[in-house]
Amino acid sequence: MLFLSETVIYRLIPSLQSGKADVVISSMGITEERAKVVDFSIPYAASGLTLLINKDSMVSGYTDLSSDAVVTAVKSGTTGAIWAQDNLPSGNVRIFDEVAACALEVSQGKADAFIYDGLTTYELQKKFPDSTIVNLESLPGTNGDWGMAMKKDSPLKTDVDAFILDFRKKGGFEDLEKKYLTEIKQVFEKAGLPSFFDLGN
Repeated sequence: MLFLSETVIYRLIPSLQSGKADVVISSMGITEERAKVVDFSIPYAASGLTLLINKDSMVSGYTDLSSDAVVTAVKSGTTGAIWAQDNLPSGNVRIFDEVAACALEVSQGKADAFIYDGLTTYELQKKFPDSTIVNLESLPGTNGDWGMAMKKDSPLKTDVDAFILDFRKKGGFEDLEKKYLTEIKQVFEKAGLPSFFDLGN
């Protein structure tokens, strides 16, 4: 029997380790640090970190974030927060628990930029069209794979990998893209950027 549960990102890995969840399906970038404590499936998608920027900010790209005069919002426990920690030692980074809070900070001009994946920043810009812009070019070193995560040595990994391969072979990811991501796929293609399910194969 399948049970679906939604939880905040910083509880995803603990939920696997405690046995409360068997598989984390969404929003889990594959990183070396995470792979030390969980097993990942083969990749099913890829996404880089991008910027939601306040329209009145002088920020245009990631190189502008290193100044302590620039406020960068990140969501706790995300690859965006990790990137900021590693790459903005002199920057003014503010950490929030929710995506909505980060976006609101940018929209209200309390933060110059918000670091998050391109799908999300694109949709957030549409919610705040009068106060924000989006830079969809991936931050350096962040165009990484997403995978499904499981507890270390989980017997489910073989079945999960097989499901992803079969779903891809049957065109399942293409169907999802056509149903939910047609607009942003066109935007990414126009900008010369890979789309969400484009793994280079």
